[in-house]
Amino acid sequence: MTAAMTLEQVLEAFLLDRDGTTTVHRYVAQYPQFALELLDLEFEAARPLDDEPRMLGANERAVVDGALDKASVIWPAQAPGSRDLFAVLGPADYGRLSKSLNVPRQVIAAIRNRRAIPETIPGGFLRRMADALEGSVADLLASMGAGPTLAAQYKATGAVAIQSPIPFEQILIEAQVPPERRAQIMADLD
Repeated sequence: MTAAMTLEQVLEAFLLDRDGTTTVHRYVAQYPQFALELLDLEFEAARPLDDEPRMLGANERAVVDGALDKASVIWPAQAPGSRDLFAVLGPADYGRLSKSLNVPRQVIAAIRNRRAIPETIPGGFLRRMADALEGSVADLLASMGAGPTLAAQYKATGAVAIQSPIPFEQILIEAQVPPERRAQIMADLD
């Protein structure tokens, strides 16, 4: 080993060479400019690792709570109804959501695209959908927005038409949801 070694090289060599208390004495004597770092590394390497993490004490909890309070001032929680639950969904997420709600993807797309009249969607279905999207019902309703939307078709030849929202049950019918399943969904009033 030479005196021209960098801190990283010395620390790596120390860890590989470490076999007892004499090793740290030898390295500190040979590299006095890195003494603090070597002693710190020796201390960390000698600490036993707990299999089970210990519970925080009252002082530690107070420090963590204080840090969380400061963070909440800097990054306040969003008010209910201010998150767009559909904004971060990718194609695989729509498949997962469709499967968890046991409806075709086009039902999810119709809700996202504001084709369903929100008041006609059963409360239980809304709650389950909001839970699956990891949000609240208020967030889901805000994500659905209000008012008609433009509906474009793949390779449309004419102008884009404005489609008015329709009852949720009509969306289920158009998606060819079987009558028994449709009745279950519509009866899920929560």
